[in-house]
Amino acid sequence: MCALAGAIFSQDIDSNGVLVVYSLNWPDSTGNGQSDSKDLAGYYAARRGIPASHVIGVHTAAGLGVFTGDTIEYALFYDSILVKIQAKLEEYDGPVQNRDVIYYIAVVRGVPLCVNTHFDRSTHPVWPNGSYDHNIRCLDQWLVNVDPNVAAGYNAGTGQPGVGTARNDNRMLYYYKTTKNTVAPFSSFRDANRTTRNYYLVTRIDGPSLMHAQGLVDKALYAERYLKNFTSTPTHAYHSFAVLDHDDIHENHNQHLVNAKLWFDGTEPLSPFFSSAAIGPWDLIVDNYPEEIGESGHAPRVWGEIDTAGVRADSGFITLNFAAATYFYSDFFTPGRVIRTSRGNTAVVESIAPIPERLFLNTTAGFQALDTVYDAYGPLPVTNCMFYHGYYGPGAYKDVYTFIPGAVGYHMEYYGAIGFHKQDPGWCNRAIQRNITATAGAVEAPSSEGIPYGDYFLYAFTRGRDFAESCYNSVYFGNRWMFCFFGDPLYAPFRNPSFDDAVAPEFSLVATRRGLAATGRILHIALAGGNADKDAEVAQYKVEYGLTTAYGALIDFETGWGSVDGLWEDDPDARDYFFSRVCERTIQGLAASQTYHYRITARDPYGNQTVSPDMLFSTAVTADTGYNAAHTGVFGPRAQHGSECFSLLAYPQPANPGATIVFSGTGRDLAIDIYSVSGECVRKLRCRGVVSSVFWDGRDSQGRKVPSGVYCLRVAGARKAGYCRIALVR
Repeated sequence: MCALAGAIFSQDIDSNGVLVVYSLNWPDSTGNGQSDSKDLAGYYAARRGIPASHVIGVHTAAGLGVFTGDTIEYALFYDSILVKIQAKLEEYDGPVQNRDVIYYIAVVRGVPLCVNTHFDRSTHPVWPNGSYDHNIRCLDQWLVNVDPNVAAGYNAGTGQPGVGTARNDNRMLYYYKTTKNTVAPFSSFRDANRTTRNYYLVTRIDGPSLMHAQGLVDKALYAERYLKNFTSTPTHAYHSFAVLDHDDIHENHNQHLVNAKLWFDGTEPLSPFFSSAAIGPWDLIVDNYPEEIGESGHAPRVWGEIDTAGVRADSGFITLNFAAATYFYSDFFTPGRVIRTSRGNTAVVESIAPIPERLFLNTTAGFQALDTVYDAYGPLPVTNCMFYHGYYGPGAYKDVYTFIPGAVGYHMEYYGAIGFHKQDPGWCNRAIQRNITATAGAVEAPSSEGIPYGDYFLYAFTRGRDFAESCYNSVYFGNRWMFCFFGDPLYAPFRNPSFDDAVAPEFSLVATRRGLAATGRILHIALAGGNADKDAEVAQYKVEYGLTTAYGALIDFETGWGSVDGLWEDDPDARDYFFSRVCERTIQGLAASQTYHYRITARDPYGNQTVSPDMLFSTAVTADTGYNAAHTGVFGPRAQHGSECFSLLAYPQPANPGATIVFSGTGRDLAIDIYSVSGECVRKLRCRGVVSSVFWDGRDSQGRKVPSGVYCLRVAGARKAGYCRIALVR
């Protein structure tokens, strides 16, 4: 077990260096009077401490129209997004211009992934007049070089930008600046020459849902505090693997994956994972078969073929026939692991000589020329992934992975991000659903020049650079091209020493409301904050429920993970694996007009658990379930004392400057707690005697005005409890 600490630089970019961009046209599912995109931007800014002046909204559709698509026309992008961002960068905060302190742009869920440039195939910068389109580009990469893009304008007749069809239009000069030998912080690189390097690194806080998008932020913060190398204690709940999966025959891509493997396995002297370095080797899962891990039940393994004269018993080595297939190197094998033949002969790899492709073994007995040798890493699923680097299987995600909080990875492929907001089962959408914290994917066919290389990402990321720097260090075409990077740009788990998570999660809110069907209930769960440990916490949630305190029914922490190889791709929508600070669980098929007992267990990545008290809800309650109306339910920890529910109504909605909360009937000696959507208790009110309503002035416990957003209000008395939501708009 080893804490992580990479190199710390004075040029590290902090929360003041981020501009957050949200959509004014994304739907408002919470009913708080503003788009979910704005909610997410505020959530991210609050979690990272980004100044409110660095958060801006842009129109992604004409006027007030709702827009939920993935692609925007370039003309609208130019007029409503690009020009507005440039104007924001030109503003001053006192004597300092924004463009001098902002290095990163974080676009959030609701801002389209793509722009349609209307470029035709004849002007393709890599394959002119070929069969590949390049009209659809990643919107984020058009923000990398804001000023030249604004200056270039667009053709009103064709809708085409004035730049973007030459190779130099798409290069981003920060690529490959951090290598095995050097570390190059982005701020010092950019500031050295703003004339030719006036870039902004752009990543995206996004996901299949608002909860998934928020999770990218929450899990990044958890890993920054608690991520460690548990190779020496593989039974630890937060133990993890680096997974490397190569499925193609291109030798130039092979080498990048081999470099990544050597970076982790303890053999690269400059790596933080070198055998004698502070962190030490990270446990590996490696595959070099033509099939992807999970394809037709394929489990990870490394293989090779012994050359025609490849067995040297006198010298104790075998030579692999590299000419027979270009998708393996001897370096895919790992010293200390067992290899075997199809006849069952086994040996331990003691060392490797990659030129000429030799494996030195503890014995060569039974090994013969032309034998296939392999090293099997175990059955499916592949659990506890922290790092993933794969190549190449276009457009498909094999649903055999679970990623720990903090995990980073991407599959070097075409179309990994296409159709993202349409729930397309591509790499990015599925990986985020399976708990990955940062990933990347293409919106078209980017060519090798537009694909990030995992070794250059890892050289930067595992030595203390943040996610944004690591992404753009790894890709040659990082400007006006086709790759989207999903994750918090500030995420840097290897920058500072980490801690042990010795604290169990604590609930700030457990509540129920009616589902779409009268016999369904939606459970809303939020974790408490208040100190560094609590603020970083994430968890999985188990629900037990039934007509008695024996419960009898269960929604487990993880569901749908069978054990039969070959069936992993059949029903991915039935699976559940996710960590979060705020979670909703749905119970279906309940009996009508019954009172149910239930309790929640929260489990964090270290395995610490908290069990709520027994609580109640009734399917006889039929109150409106809209976020602006009264919610019904009983929630802890005080709820175990009551057998009845308040029905509550808060008005006006939205509220400004405060709101009145009216109870159904009256209550005595009430405790009223008000929570932000992140689970932080911002205000506690106490009412003595008999009361039927109470006013909240929109301030926190320090008397400060709380920002706009949705707040959960919990009321608990001796025998009654209830909650509602308040949408506060300043």
